[in-house]
Amino acid sequence: MSLQDSRSKLQLDVEVISESIPTMWSANSGVFFNGRLFVSSSCNVLCIDPESGEHEVLDNSANMTIRNKTATGEPILRKVSAEGDISWWKLTLDGRQIVPLDNIARDETPNVIGFTSSGEEIRYIHSAKRVERLNMSRQVVWIAKVARTTGMLETMTIADDGFYFCTDTAVYFWPFADGHKEPTLVAGCQGTSGVKEGTGRRARFRMLRTPPTFSQTFNYIYVKDVAPDRILRIDTRTDEVRAISKQNLNLTAINSTHILPSNDTAIFVLDFSGLGDGRLFRCSVVEEEGPPALSTWHTLDLATMLQPISFHLSDGTVLHFDARILKARSEYFQKMFESGCREASECKVDLTTDSSVDRTSLEVVLRFIATGTFMGPSDSEMTMEQFFDVRSLADRYQLNELTEMVESRISKKLSISNVLICLQKVIGSGHKLESACWDLVEDNREEILGQSKDILTRLLKECPELGTELLTRNLKKRRVS
Repeated sequence: MSLQDSRSKLQLDVEVISESIPTMWSANSGVFFNGRLFVSSSCNVLCIDPESGEHEVLDNSANMTIRNKTATGEPILRKVSAEGDISWWKLTLDGRQIVPLDNIARDETPNVIGFTSSGEEIRYIHSAKRVERLNMSRQVVWIAKVARTTGMLETMTIADDGFYFCTDTAVYFWPFADGHKEPTLVAGCQGTSGVKEGTGRRARFRMLRTPPTFSQTFNYIYVKDVAPDRILRIDTRTDEVRAISKQNLNLTAINSTHILPSNDTAIFVLDFSGLGDGRLFRCSVVEEEGPPALSTWHTLDLATMLQPISFHLSDGTVLHFDARILKARSEYFQKMFESGCREASECKVDLTTDSSVDRTSLEVVLRFIATGTFMGPSDSEMTMEQFFDVRSLADRYQLNELTEMVESRISKKLSISNVLICLQKVIGSGHKLESACWDLVEDNREEILGQSKDILTRLLKECPELGTELLTRNLKKRRVS
């Protein structure tokens, strides 16, 4: 059984807060702000106390939608008049009044607007098919042109280093960093629908219709897949997609339900799917207990003696683990220890002649085998080289899920200054990371080659396949043009 199959299921511990929330026909969005819930619909804006369920109507204006937040956290609202004109508003810090949003650039009215925590304005202008980032002086410092196939940017949710948005079948992240002229796929597959959990491109969705919502730390995205009625959580650190069981909620239709995260482990669910008043639930997201959870651990006989195994590294470091866990959680190690090899008889894995394996990379691998998650060092950021060391070990030990996790992290760190070095390491793999590298090269070929003159000769000598592929793609591009 693969490690992916052994993941526990997510479920909700549910507490009913209120069953008398006024019905909001065509309710469209909501946010958690200053300890209260704010929800907008086609007819009004509602403020709800999440502790008691008490509520009040803040505005009865038609077609007002809560979208993103200001730099100081106030929810932003978009109002569309009967003539189709867009105007932008915000809630005051006390959450009691809706006032015009008066600190935005005025040259064009954006279809979507939001702010980073540092005060930079992010806006999408549909008529011009572009996204802009403006600094505190309201000067444009970043522009991205939007292709017809990019997706529904009306669903964009803004973070400090980029923004997330979704199409029917995929979730994307578009970094603000220089060189990123195309979004990066987070999960799903554009144009290919399905119902499947997994990491990154292995996941499948059928109909993602609403903007993704975030926990306050931005560690998790919550999305609704309307067609099969699924609530899904995406881990932004690993791109892992997991469905959340709705069993304890008894929902009629997920399309009329709002997911409003308050922190990494708690969400509020506002349900208008019934015939009567709406219901408000406070839910804790927990791992399902029982045999389905981490099922491969149940093959481990805890009555057997501990089986210490040590990994000896080239710098003299020795890491200690339990061979019982390696055999229970990894098919590679199970076969190795059952083969009667030297490692099994000596309870020692000798890596002293392999300088590419260091403590950081091996610890990530061992933690993944134990938990099924990507856990880097707690005291420092991993370097690009360390990510590739983990990828190499994941390939060696046939940990396909870990390979996808680390490649997703590397993809988010790609830039015009490091893409050729990364490409040298993955060329010919056919993996998602190789595609991401080539996309960046194709969009910034001249600038990348110009900045890489000092290392290009060495790279081509070490990896002739890279030179051949660069030349081939350049010739194809000339023929097309």
